[in-house]
Amino acid sequence: MNKPTTLEALAKLISKGFASTDKKFAALAEDITGIKDDIAAAKHDIAAVKSTLADHTKILNDHTRDLAVIKKDLSTKLDKRLQLDVRVTAIEKHLGLDKKIAA
Repeated sequence: MNKPTTLEALAKLISKGFASTDKKFAALAEDITGIKDDIAAAKHDIAAVKSTLADHTKILNDHTRDLAVIKKDLSTKLDKRLQLDVRVTAIEKHLGLDKKIAA
């Protein structure tokens, strides 16, 4: 009957394997180191993406605010233009300039 493997026994086996020239344990150690490096690089990449996202969010908010101002200005200018058009038409009508002159 096999006796159950404990963490202590596993740690002893691994440390014994690392101490020896066993290629399997050396490869495992390299894989673990590679995974740690990949995780560190991924954390760095995520931090860079978060920073970039924050910058883009700020720029987008600025543009949204600018567009709201432009929209309000456009609406105001259009309203003024329509009022002027009505006034000019009334003045032309009053002066009789709205009638077509036959050539």
